[in-house]
Amino acid sequence: MLNRKFFLGGVAAALAWLSIGTSVHAQGFTPGQIVVWRVNGDSNYNPGGAALTSAAHAIFLDQFDPFTAGQTLPSYTVSLPTVAGTLAQTDSGTATSNGYFTRAQNSTALITPGYDANVGTASVAGSNPATINRSVGVVAYDGTVNSSTGFNNGPSNNFRSAVGDGFNNFWVATAGTGSTSGIMHISSSNFGSVTAATDVLFGNIRNLRIFNNSLFVSSGATAGPGFGIHLIGNVGTLPTSLTTSTLLLGTETSGTGNPSPYSYWLFDNPLNGNNWNGTGFDTLYVADDRTAANGGGLQRWVFDGTSWNLTGTTTFEVTPGVFQSFRGLAASIDTTGQPTVSLWLTTAAASGNQLVTLTDTLTPVSGTFSAFTSLATAPANTVFRGLDFTPVPEPSTILLVGLGLGGVAYRQLSKRRRKSQATA
Repeated sequence: MLNRKFFLGGVAAALAWLSIGTSVHAQGFTPGQIVVWRVNGDSNYNPGGAALTSAAHAIFLDQFDPFTAGQTLPSYTVSLPTVAGTLAQTDSGTATSNGYFTRAQNSTALITPGYDANVGTASVAGSNPATINRSVGVVAYDGTVNSSTGFNNGPSNNFRSAVGDGFNNFWVATAGTGSTSGIMHISSSNFGSVTAATDVLFGNIRNLRIFNNSLFVSSGATAGPGFGIHLIGNVGTLPTSLTTSTLLLGTETSGTGNPSPYSYWLFDNPLNGNNWNGTGFDTLYVADDRTAANGGGLQRWVFDGTSWNLTGTTTFEVTPGVFQSFRGLAASIDTTGQPTVSLWLTTAAASGNQLVTLTDTLTPVSGTFSAFTSLATAPANTVFRGLDFTPVPEPSTILLVGLGLGGVAYRQLSKRRRKSQATA
């Protein structure tokens, strides 16, 4: 019978190998790091050879340490496929609303949107999906990319974001209209093929995210759900057919002009007893790319039991007096003491944009933002867009490695016992 102590030691060793060995040998993502979507350049983080255009460009997923300032190189990079027909995962160099990948709901992969177009294909964002299929990538923790799934319907417009449950069900967001698809579903039965996706919601959609098995979306247009952050379908159920949306009331207005939300994140602040629509959430962060003068920046929203209220906005001062707002956002919360949210963002500059981080110390109805730290800057003729956390192995993978290492430990112990008995 396997000694329990050695079995647990094997699992611990497996976890250590997965978190440290992958970083040392550069053979996969390191758990607990930040991944950023980079357009153009190369896998060695060199500048792009020419300025970004509306043609298709190569895409790279760069891993950065979440706390080290001034990083000049990522610790690991995955190149997405660039050969059409395989499927490729390229994207427009100037379609700033594109490039918002997500980590799967079960955390085991990154779900990436793309175009099945060779690098250099002109005006790729406005192409017809029947001619240039849209592709959905599944990027595993070891850096392997499966981009065999795609769709060939929907509007001839921007393919902006993609999410998945971790079991090969995907939801994709496009720049649809009030009468064309904005959100579509690709079922697991269609995994590995290019087929028509199923309509979920009409409208001009930006970023999709899944929180607690509920689908949310941001919109910066009147078409479809309208401005603000919305729940799609019902709480706790991911929609697979045409459905309705529910606005997070209050998020449709802020600052001067119309809001321009991109990425966002929802939390339950333990100091706030309110609960929006049965989701358990009461605190919302939104990356709005308007200028600081018009209300753009990182916004904090708090639910008061009736509506969402904007309780704070902060922007990044690149140089004295020059401020940038944001598009990409990832966040985590620590509730062991005073609740503190850590946030990572990509700035909205057209070039030389940055990956930055800050914290927000929460109160029941507001919070206090820290100063920003710049973690990395996109090389010349490249741009950062979306970001999320690194994927982790499936539990079965960890268990198998743990069993293997545990077995090694057991065999070594048995050898030592036999040797001891032989010499006694």
